[in-house]
Amino acid sequence: MRESVVGKAREKKMNTRKWIQLVARAKELLVHARTYRETQREGVWTRSEAQYKGKHWGESDDGLNDLITINYSFSTAQTILPYITANDPAFRVEPYSSDAQLANARAQGAFLNRTWRAQTFAGNFHLRRAAFNFVVVGDGWLLPSWSVETLPGKGQFDSKEIARLHLDSISPWDVWIDPESDGAFNARWVIRRVRLSVEALRNDPVYRNTRGLAESSKTGANEDKRGDLGSRRIRTNHPRDQIVDVFEFYDIAARQMIAFTDQSDKPLRIIEDMEFPLVQVKNNEIPNSPYGMGEMEQLWELQQEINKTRSQMVSHRRRNVQKFVSRRGMLGQAAKDALKSETVNEVVEINTDEPLEFAFHALDVPQLSADAYSNYAVTKEDIFEISGVSEYIRGGTPSGRRTATEATIIESASNVKTSHKLRAIEEGARRAGTLLLAFAKEVFPETDTDETALVLTGKEAQAVQQSANIGLDPEDAGSGFQDPSKVASLAVEPNEDLFSGEYEVFVDRGSTELRDPIAREQKFKGMFIDLLQSVEVLTQLGISVNLRKVLEMWFEAAGIDDIDGMFDAQQGGGAGGIPPELLQQLLAGQEGGASPGATVAPGAPNVAAALPPGNAIGPENSGLLGPLS
Repeated sequence: MRESVVGKAREKKMNTRKWIQLVARAKELLVHARTYRETQREGVWTRSEAQYKGKHWGESDDGLNDLITINYSFSTAQTILPYITANDPAFRVEPYSSDAQLANARAQGAFLNRTWRAQTFAGNFHLRRAAFNFVVVGDGWLLPSWSVETLPGKGQFDSKEIARLHLDSISPWDVWIDPESDGAFNARWVIRRVRLSVEALRNDPVYRNTRGLAESSKTGANEDKRGDLGSRRIRTNHPRDQIVDVFEFYDIAARQMIAFTDQSDKPLRIIEDMEFPLVQVKNNEIPNSPYGMGEMEQLWELQQEINKTRSQMVSHRRRNVQKFVSRRGMLGQAAKDALKSETVNEVVEINTDEPLEFAFHALDVPQLSADAYSNYAVTKEDIFEISGVSEYIRGGTPSGRRTATEATIIESASNVKTSHKLRAIEEGARRAGTLLLAFAKEVFPETDTDETALVLTGKEAQAVQQSANIGLDPEDAGSGFQDPSKVASLAVEPNEDLFSGEYEVFVDRGSTELRDPIAREQKFKGMFIDLLQSVEVLTQLGISVNLRKVLEMWFEAAGIDDIDGMFDAQQGGGAGGIPPELLQQLLAGQEGGASPGATVAPGAPNVAAALPPGNAIGPENSGLLGPLS
């Protein structure tokens, strides 16, 4: 079983009356939390999930009426989700205590990033699942954990213990929060539900007091209005009547966890001195509520209005069929067929001497009010304004013509409205990364770390080596100094030395964000050109410019995979400082690019040699305004 224990957490014996009293208290708090959530949030959650799936009409959708669903709720959610979870979070670890080392921090950051991206870990898969609940119902949950596996060896004493890190997304239906709090960050307690089969519960060695459990759970799961849609993380082949709800009561203030069921007064498990392992990713705030508000909730009324308006349009088109009224017997069958015919200019003959207006006339079909069409457009604009997801972000064609400046302002305003969701997701990933690093520090040094050693290559290895070189003399061969540009790979073993000291985990801003790749490419391309124009002044001020880094960002935005392969191996990954000789070569404005006999410093790109004749950057084509006359 996966563990979620940090620090001095330890199992406790459960044969005293004290722990039975704690279970009784936990059950009372569970009833309190269930009552609050059922009355305040569960109805909205059920409606929001149906709203996302397009089930907006409920029982009134009998198939006889023209009930149309234009699911802007689904469109809004599917526009926000890729925007906030398109990429893996970029973790960065910084030293915090005086005995922490920068090289270890860089190695831990690389270790965390590689672990998150591993297929077996699937970090972004679970982050996207949490983000889905974050958008739809308002709360996403992540559960970092660890496990120790025993690998058998050839001999009797050759077995090894290997530590593994894990991440799971938890359904919000399986978590109850202290109603008196504003969220998990200041809650006194939180309760999590885990569904297990009776067989699995009895065979799991971490649980005690499992004798006497019935083969049917008639309380916890069956009282849940959501029923089988509850915990989706537990997959079993057992029928519903053999599933037991195990509740984990986390007393955050007392740093305790008590596991129990509704069928017994005795605890199944008690752990003391532990950190709270769950990570809540909360969407829009609700005053005086521990739960968040999803995007569906505020769109419900507008979604209903736009569905009814479109249904009214369709019903009107169905009734908008030409009808005629005639006196009985005046129109023969040929005349009736001619009136129904699609042939243009067909003659309709009738047998009467009366004026035609006395024989038959066409019925006037009432036209649909123009307000219906204008209300439809107004409702769409309201949806865009409330959700913060405009027609530009959705990829739709604007209904009105706007200048490029206006479109940019609208898109920027929309990005501001959705940026706090991106920050919430990145903060959730940061808290999960902090727990994972704490697990690694606690568990890995106690296992066979050589089996879990990580090999760093490319920029990661060079960054670790460069930080390790701080304070070392390059001239001293015995100092351990190595040229980062010549480091092809570097092995990092998660032993006790790696985690010595205290460190803090960060997530780079915007690392999970989805942006237009063409816009990103143009941005970094323009940045590179601007730096070329300013590099001489910056160098004179003593500021070293890493042009290679900017080029790497440009190429990465352009979708080039093997960026390191584009640079000469001898150039390596140096700091990229621009020496004065290269500045003269780049900015001299000479015809034909590079000057004869000029050399390029290691680690800096030879941009001037790559420019075609006549395209050297100079005062006449730099884009800068000339002096005032």
